[in-house]
Amino acid sequence: NLGDISAYSYAAGIVGRATNGTVVNRCYNVGTISGNTYLGGLVGQVSSTSSAANGPSAVRNSYNLGAIVSEKNYVGGIAGQVQSSTNAHQMNVVENVYSAGSVGGANYNGLLIGHVNNANATVSNAYCLAGELNAIGTDVGGHTVNAVSAEELAALAPSLGDAFQAGSLCQGRESFPILTWQTPSDHEFVNGICSFCGERVESASAVTVEVMAQGYNAFLLPPQTVTVAADLAESYGYADQV
Repeated sequence: NLGDISAYSYAAGIVGRATNGTVVNRCYNVGTISGNTYLGGLVGQVSSTSSAANGPSAVRNSYNLGAIVSEKNYVGGIAGQVQSSTNAHQMNVVENVYSAGSVGGANYNGLLIGHVNNANATVSNAYCLAGELNAIGTDVGGHTVNAVSAEELAALAPSLGDAFQAGSLCQGRESFPILTWQTPSDHEFVNGICSFCGERVESASAVTVEVMAQGYNAFLLPPQTVTVAADLAESYGYADQV
């Protein structure tokens, strides 16, 4: 997710509420998430229902660089809350993740997870950029999250697992790990926005292209010429938009 998201509760870059066996895998967020309760860079709340058929929910092989803005409760860089219980299908999982975004909130707020309510939840191989808050705001169960420096985080790709690779430098940032399906570069523009740091293309020279559009099962509009920024297909990721 590259965009900013705001909602009263269950606001997140990927899924507001991951339940019923939902798995968030190989995802990232660079947008600012704002609201009141149950806010996370990736997931607002990780939970499961009483139905054993669905299995546990999970967040795996993912990261957050966006700020999480709130003055309320259950706020975290990866997830606002992780719920679990003694039932196997409700032992939810957060693993192979990191967050480098700032986190606000009043209670149950942490740099990685705001609240873990049960020792049967799995939180493993998890990292956050060290700051004033605890990595987990309130933890029932003694889970371990590693709070590290920017330099240490930049070198963590091998430790995070085979879903990650060394990252890129954007706007002088540390080269934090990225996912293997992303292309390392100074910037990776997708529709004019850098997928690593969120920087937008400010200006470019122009080029004229010919486009055609079809009406709804009725007629074909004649070709039109429009002016767009130059080198979009190669440099800014507009290849499938033109």
